[in-house]
Amino acid sequence: VKYGFAPRPGLGVRLGPPHFSERLGVQGAVILEVTPNTAAAAAELQPMYVDQRGRVRAGDVIIALDGEAVSSPEDLSRLLDSRSVGDMVHLGVTRDGALRTVKLALQSIN
Repeated sequence: VKYGFAPRPGLGVRLGPPHFSERLGVQGAVILEVTPNTAAAAAELQPMYVDQRGRVRAGDVIIALDGEAVSSPEDLSRLLDSRSVGDMVHLGVTRDGALRTVKLALQSIN
C-alpha cells in the first residue's frame, strides 16, 4: 500500500444501476460511460446512447468476465475484486444482440 490505499482493479467504465438492465430488456452490466484513455476506451467499448428517434439504447452490456456470468453490476464488481491491477481479462460483451469477446488489462480505478 505504497500511496495509502490499495489499488482497485477496474475497466475504465461507469456502470448503470441494475434497473437500467431491466428497463432496457437486457441482462448484465450496462455501460453508461467509457472513460477516455482507459483500457475500455482502447478496447472500443461503447456506452448507452440515444438513437435517431430519441430512444435510449444499450451500447455494450458486459455479460461475462473470464467465462463467469455477469448478470448485474454487483456481479462484475465482485469478480473484479478478486483480480489485480494489470491482470489480463476476457469480457463477454453483447452489442445490438451480437456477442463478442474483448481482452484487456485491468487498471487502477482509485
